[in-house]
Amino acid sequence: MKKNLILLLCLISIYCGKNSEVTWNTELYSDPDLTTKIMDVKKGTVVTASEYRNHKWNQKKSIKVMIDGKEGFISPKYIVIGQDPEKSVYKWAYNPKYKKFYEATDKKHYKDGYVYPSLDSLPKDKIPLDDLLK
Repeated sequence: MKKNLILLLCLISIYCGKNSEVTWNTELYSDPDLTTKIMDVKKGTVVTASEYRNHKWNQKKSIKVMIDGKEGFISPKYIVIGQDPEKSVYKWAYNPKYKKFYEATDKKHYKDGYVYPSLDSLPKDKIPLDDLLK
């Protein structure tokens, strides 16, 4: 009885769907070989993924998902399993107002541009091209 209960819980945890976020505009296919297209899926869409675990030495070509009641397959390149869409890096990283950590135009913090510490000791004067080609 105990073994059956443990086996049942293991199977449920493996086959239960997990919310996932699509990170690129892609298509939903009807077969695992990704040949017959069902519909287009937009970036940011939340889908329920199942059978996404890969315990073999070769990588899966597709992940089984359910979206709007339709079941199909998506390439694993375009989906993040277990991603919370509210805290998603794909929401704020593609925002045009997002200011990156280092910008070449940021003269307030880097007046001469950013210099890597390992390259800081190199001479700053320009070397003529003729000298470099010798």
